[in-house]
This record gives sequence, structure tokens and C-alpha cells, in this order.
Amino acid sequence: MNDAWSHFARANDGEHLVPPGILGQSLWTSIADQTTRQLYAALLKRLRNGTGPARFRFRCDGPTQRRLLEMQLAATVAGEVEFHTRLVASQAREDVSLLDAEAPRSDALLTICGWCMRIPIPADQWLEVESAIPELGLFEESPLPMLSHGMCPRCYDTMLASLDDPNRARSGEITLGALPPV
Repeated sequence: MNDAWSHFARANDGEHLVPPGILGQSLWTSIADQTTRQLYAALLKRLRNGTGPARFRFRCDGPTQRRLLEMQLAATVAGEVEFHTRLVASQAREDVSLLDAEAPRSDALLTICGWCMRIPIPADQWLEVESAIPELGLFEESPLPMLSHGMCPRCYDTMLASLDDPNRARSGEITLGALPPV
């Protein structure tokens, strides 16, 4: 972790993700969703078996910003895996209190894809946060539900396919949750 990581974490209510507090912790303590854990386990195994680096883009939104990040994972000679993340693009958005970590919450849980930032609605659709809120009537509820980060079927299938195609995984062409047109 470098200064850019710490700055980003502090600017996005992630003080608990700043060294030294996070150093020495297992990656698995930070990933609660079983599907995401299985995917990362398969990805790390693939990297450690020498099939090359993996690079993909994913969303990391906040209440007032949509952000597209790129992550590159590569195995080291020592058998470890290095994670490098960089900001690719960002868009300002009107404040979405559902994404505000400080907003009052009920005990209800709402899943949000931790890769594309979409929320499931009935009829097996996953929508951008701004579209899902009125569809689910979330502002009719008070307080808002807690968010549980998971993985939508489209992001899972896309990442699973990249495990089978090392060239595509290396290419950086995989984008989970592109930023919507402005």
C-alpha cells in the first residue's frame, strides 16, 4: 500500500483500510461474499500456476462519484500476488445517500454488486443505483437498508470466462460496470 491508497481510503470513509491497521490481515477477512471469495481463490490459483497477470476494470462508487478503477494482479517470484489499482475515470453524480457509509441504516440487507455497483430488482434485473432506488421504493423506507457487497451473475460470468482465457485476462479489455453515458 502506498500514499495514494491511504489518501483514497481516507477520502472515501475508509480509514479502517489505511496502514498499519490493514497490514498483515488475510485477504479473506475483507471478502464476505462467498461467490467473490471463490472467484478470487480461482484467480489467485491461476496466477500462482504461472498463467500470467490478470487485468480488469471495475466500479468503485461513492455517494457523489462514479469511479472506474483498473486492477492488475501478478504473481511474484516468491509466489505472492501483487494487486495494483489505478483510477481510470470518474464522473460526478448527485448525492446518493444509499452509498453514504454514515447514513442511518436499518437491519435489512440490500445486495449491491461490488464489481459493477448495480442492485438487483425483481424480474432478475440488475440496475444502476439511481434506477434501482425508485424501482425498489428505497426512499419510502427509513432508515435505509445496509448494503451487502456481492457479485451479480453478469460480472461473475465475465470473470469466470477470463479464467479460461489467459490472453483476455491479460488484455485489460474486461470491464465490469462501465460508467454510464453522461
